[in-house]
Amino acid sequence: MSYYSDVYLKRINKDGTTRQDRIKTKKEREFNEIFLKRSMY
Repeated sequence: MSYYSDVYLKRINKDGTTRQDRIKTKKEREFNEIFLKRSMY
């Protein structure tokens, strides 16, 4: 129960623990925020 395990690791790993997970979640977030906002539906 330290700052490192409770807060730091959760912030660092919020998008994924591996590089591929981080890239995938970044692409999903960009798609949702950029493309879907411009869509009519």
